[in-house]
Amino acid sequence: GLYKQELPFISGQEGGGEVVAVSSSVTDVQVGDRVVFMVLGTCCEYVAVPADKIIKLPSGIDMERALACMVQGLTAHYLVTDATAGLIKPSEWCLIFSVGSGTCQWAAQMAKLQGYKVIG
Repeated sequence: GLYKQELPFISGQEGGGEVVAVSSSVTDVQVGDRVVFMVLGTCCEYVAVPADKIIKLPSGIDMERALACMVQGLTAHYLVTDATAGLIKPSEWCLIFSVGSGTCQWAAQMAKLQGYKVIG
């Protein structure tokens, strides 16, 4: 393929679950915490994740919804807030291509929340 990988290769870039072990130097994550994260190699039973890559889930948010927003939701958030900072103002028009895709559906909703008029 186009992207060469060293073998063995474990695919996946987002994951979630329950913390089963924590380094003694980590203080803000505890065993038993429900978390989601973005690191390479998540399609396996256990994943070692740096503490700064972990997002603790608040009660009331199920794992499925949290995982659904990781790559697509964070990409959309970056595009609507950071990448467009100062380029578009509330009440101006915002064109979102491929609005049928997951990322663009997120982006359209986030753009509306920012006060943009959305075309997609």
